[in-house]
Formats: sequence, C-alpha cells, structure tokens
Amino acid sequence: MDDRQDELFAHRDAAGRMVGFEIKNHASTSYPRGGVRTGFWRSNPLPSDRHYLLTESAIDALSFQQLHPDLPVAHRSFGGRIGSEQMRVLRDEIDRLPAGTTVLLAFDGAGDLAGRRYEDQIRAILPARLRAETAHPPRCKDWNDYLQSLELGR
Repeated sequence: MDDRQDELFAHRDAAGRMVGFEIKNHASTSYPRGGVRTGFWRSNPLPSDRHYLLTESAIDALSFQQLHPDLPVAHRSFGGRIGSEQMRVLRDEIDRLPAGTTVLLAFDGAGDLAGRRYEDQIRAILPARLRAETAHPPRCKDWNDYLQSLELGR
C-alpha cells in the first residue's frame, strides 16, 4: 500500500525481478509511468493448482478467488493491457503447464471488446494438451464489481 492508501500489486518478469506494479484504488486501476510491461502479478503457486487463471487486474483475480474459494488455481494478471513481451512470457509459462491444466480466461464482462481480444490472443497460443474456459462476471463489468455487488446486496 502506498502513502495515498492505494493497493500496489508487484509485476515480475520471468526471472522474478520486479518490473512494475498495478496501482488500485476505489476508482481506478493504473500502471505507473516508467513501469515496463514485461511481467505479471502472480499468486504463489501451489502443487494442488489445476487451473491457471488470467485476469486483467490483480484485484479481479483476488475477487474471482473469493467467489470460487475451492478452486485450486494459480493467478496471473497483466495489468489492464497486455504487451508483446508479456505475451512471450505468457507463452513460455503456458508451454510449461502440465497436460490437463485448465486455463481460465476471466476477463471483463462478455460485451467487453478488449476482453474478447485477449481471449482470442491467448486461445491462439494454447497447446492442444491444455483446456481453455472463459468465465465472465454476471451482470457486472468485472469480477471485483460483481463481488462488491453481492456484498452490497445489489
């Protein structure tokens, strides 16, 4: 958390070096000037993970997990926009996933054009030994909005 009470989610490259971070507050998600889009925010992987979740923001990954607490999943967020170097890192990670892993594409709502573009890009690099599933938040823009709507009874 920074001095303005914004949540900070570190992005790391393939070697584990911090290359930037997402900044999340109640109104927006952003990426700092000078941050290089070569990595992802990642959860700590567990041996029990059978799913590989991709979201646009770290807060959406955490919200998805809150909504699906029993799902054994490794989380990845690319911070709202995916760059060519991130795609290379993502392709390398996906190539190392065990056969039978389900890649969950949990981007913004079904009507979101950017989310559909991300889905197409990622499906294009998935090997046949992996499954892809798409998950969209019902009624809301993203997973965090959906979680908040449930908490507020909307």
